[in-house]
Amino acid sequence: MYIRVKLRLKLLPGLYYKSAILLFLTVHGLVLTVILLRYYYNNGSRQALWLSALLFLSVLMLCPWMFGHFGWYSRDGFREALFYIPFHQYYFIGPVLYLYVLSLTTGKSLPKAWIHFLPGLIYLLYSLVIFITDYLMGTPFFYADGRDKDLSFSYQILGMLSITIYLVLAIRDHRRHRRSILHEVSYAEEVKLTWLNHFLSSFLLILVLRITFFLLYPNWGDFGEKWWFYLFFGLIFYYIGWQGCFQVLRNPTAITRPPIPEETPKTNAFSKQELENLKVKIEYSMTKEHLYKNPHLSLEMLASHLQISRQALSYVINQGFEMNFNDYINKHRIQAFQLMVQDNRNMHLTLLGKALECGFNSKSTFNRVFKKQTGNSPQSFIQEIESQKII
Repeated sequence: MYIRVKLRLKLLPGLYYKSAILLFLTVHGLVLTVILLRYYYNNGSRQALWLSALLFLSVLMLCPWMFGHFGWYSRDGFREALFYIPFHQYYFIGPVLYLYVLSLTTGKSLPKAWIHFLPGLIYLLYSLVIFITDYLMGTPFFYADGRDKDLSFSYQILGMLSITIYLVLAIRDHRRHRRSILHEVSYAEEVKLTWLNHFLSSFLLILVLRITFFLLYPNWGDFGEKWWFYLFFGLIFYYIGWQGCFQVLRNPTAITRPPIPEETPKTNAFSKQELENLKVKIEYSMTKEHLYKNPHLSLEMLASHLQISRQALSYVINQGFEMNFNDYINKHRIQAFQLMVQDNRNMHLTLLGKALECGFNSKSTFNRVFKKQTGNSPQSFIQEIESQKII
């Protein structure tokens, strides 16, 4: 018992509420990192890999402040070793963030992704050269000023700039994904990646906090006043870690749709008569063949059924019906639901049963789509129909 207490006092002399909170956040970050890495090893999930890397980088960010509050930077031996460890890896955070977003939106990786990690690798090599040089010389040369290079003004500024650029790219691709799925699948609500929107908003909040604290405390090397920043930083990443882990385990695949090509037919690709003929053909597949009942119907599937190109089908729906693919299919689903409600033979089916019969995947999706297309809730519509029957 005496030995354990003595060891704790030696390693954690500054264990109080500030250091304890940072320790709690750090340990949980490491646990989630291991869980996601195991999931990647067992299932090959790219989103698990990149999210685990992002969480590990965030844990490294917390380490100097946690160790500082433990008092390790004021102890001989500990201080010298910690100064040479590059905890702040800004040049890795941006590319990892972007690759995580790509793994969710497209399931793809960056072409020649290793190039995006070059600045981070160069900084690691720079840190290694510093350590070897000072170690061989016996007396600090690079660290003669006693300042941690991770906290230098230039590195902080360039690091935040790097993260900002990749965050902007990630937000751009997320928005592009949300727009594109409306033209590609009939179940856009299911794959619009609401979680990713929360994730990017949280990351943007971290960046705004970082810039705010940097302006308030330009002398970033003095960590005392920055504990609040790292508390906010840790709490936000704690949320990102748990929610991201939950999303990976719940939905291991990125999206259930084929990649979206950029090419579209020219506006003069069809004559007026050809356009009308294709509209009739498409409407027949809905009203007579009831293809909208397939909850996983995609543009690719409908184009294959009609034996026309997916680009031509997209053009006809967009120009001929003046809708995107998702709204067009859901319009027929809503119309089918309204007819089912008015048919007494369907009284044995619940509201959800009718919605599923018409091709919707879930009650929440059905409610949102119904409200969007009719301006009314399904319950109100049913009450309206029932009141008309009584009259």
